[in-house]
Amino acid sequence: MSSFSSPLMSGMLVGFLVTAPVGPICVLCVQRVLAFGRGAGIASGFGSAVALTLYGILGAVGVTAIAQMSLSVRFSLTLAGAGILAFIGWKLLRSAPVSSGASQANSLTPSRAALSTFALEIVNPASIMIFFGLFASMQEAPARNAMGFVEVGLGIFLASMLWWVILSSAVALFRSFFSPPRLVWLNRIAGVIIILLGFRPLIQMIR
Repeated sequence: MSSFSSPLMSGMLVGFLVTAPVGPICVLCVQRVLAFGRGAGIASGFGSAVALTLYGILGAVGVTAIAQMSLSVRFSLTLAGAGILAFIGWKLLRSAPVSSGASQANSLTPSRAALSTFALEIVNPASIMIFFGLFASMQEAPARNAMGFVEVGLGIFLASMLWWVILSSAVALFRSFFSPPRLVWLNRIAGVIIILLGFRPLIQMIR
């Protein structure tokens, strides 16, 4: 995976790959759309997007620092990144959407929706390892200066929010389609993509 033409595009690609798999946050947003409407799902996605942006910037900074190291160190870390992504992809292939335990209260304000998903996402430090693995799969560092890291973060946030807007709108429009058995296919597709992205740079380095 190359870094495309800019840190912004790299951030958008990685942001989408991290956001799209169906996990507790995704199921929570879907349930909130069904219970409270499209706005509740978008607000919930906003909280998740902010947390993922923070973790994504940290992951990009780490990978850029590693790019300045020796070949042997970079190979070892690339191998570790491939292993992380392979494990994540394998888990996605085997997993089904999980229950989120969403509240069925009569009302849910946008601020409460956003804060709750931000808290759920930020207490999961494994997210930074996912970003690390994806950025490490690129052929070059995702950014080279402070402005580049800002672009990476912006790309992650835009891609994440775009996904939540599309998902929330689709769920509101096609309520009967978004059942857990159908959502599981998104996990499987994302799992295959993440595994392939993890091993491609490792193979290139061996060659």
